[in-house]
Amino acid sequence: MSTRWESYCNTTTDLLQVEPHIDSYDTKRVLEGWTVVGSGVYTKSDVGYISALYRDGVDLGAAQATAGVVNTDGEWHYASGTDLLTICTTSAPDTVHRFQTGQAWSDVKTAAVSRASEFVRVYLNKPIMRRVGVGVQAESLREWDDVIIQATAYLACSYLVEPYDAERAAALRLRAYNSEFGVGKFDSGLLDMIKRGDIALWHEVNTAYQKGAIREVTIDMSTTGTLVDTLGVAQTTFDLIKVKIVTGAALTEGSASTVTFAVYIGDGTGLKTYQTQTATVMDGSYQYLAHGIYGRFSPGKYTANDEWEVEVRGQEPEAGVKVRSIELRRM
Repeated sequence: MSTRWESYCNTTTDLLQVEPHIDSYDTKRVLEGWTVVGSGVYTKSDVGYISALYRDGVDLGAAQATAGVVNTDGEWHYASGTDLLTICTTSAPDTVHRFQTGQAWSDVKTAAVSRASEFVRVYLNKPIMRRVGVGVQAESLREWDDVIIQATAYLACSYLVEPYDAERAAALRLRAYNSEFGVGKFDSGLLDMIKRGDIALWHEVNTAYQKGAIREVTIDMSTTGTLVDTLGVAQTTFDLIKVKIVTGAALTEGSASTVTFAVYIGDGTGLKTYQTQTATVMDGSYQYLAHGIYGRFSPGKYTANDEWEVEVRGQEPEAGVKVRSIELRRM
């Protein structure tokens, strides 16, 4: 079997970030009280389900097909019908070795992360897009929104902790979601805030993108000013407005500016390809860029070829600051 769904967090650093002692929950059962049934062959009954067997912490690998072929050191077989474990070991298992049973810890963590990822998909009930491509990944250089990674890690850790510390597991789950959210409880987890629109995923339209989200592309080390703010509402579905310094100089209050900038927008051939302004003098006020968006530069030094991009999206906001209402009834 296979799946086309992906997990949103890893099984190592993401889980450790949430629960530093997560590896201590790899509690395998110690097996004691063996019965000798042959030369180096021992059995133990009533052991419970076994999928992996460990000797002194080392995985002994796959079980043998039948108990009758267990005759080489390290071989084992488990009969589920009789709940009987048979092993072969050259040294006494009760006095020399320490035998344990349980699933491989890596498999347990992988299963927990898979379960958590599936819950996140179902609970949010909205598209979760990978952050892949030049200029798309966030500062963490991960392929998913950090809030999605965190929520998945909290849930996965709660599953791993649950059998040993239910109170701690519940606390971890609340960081991801509150099962009573919306029915009198005001505490909400990360997933609740995404559902409510308080947190916007990277691909969702919000008021910031309507106004224009500024990102630095190439800035000279000597540059001290920047494109500091935008104003307006985008009048296009999507575009990346390129703003580039043509003539470098200092923008100083009380002095005439000699700094000039150019503006590029997208056209039928690609993004940032069509020049709409060639050498506009920077004056420090809100100056028109493109698509109904104005930009303001801060005082400071600018260098030729300094470049910013302003991402604009003109669709109806899916997340962000919203006006909420409640229903009032006359009693």
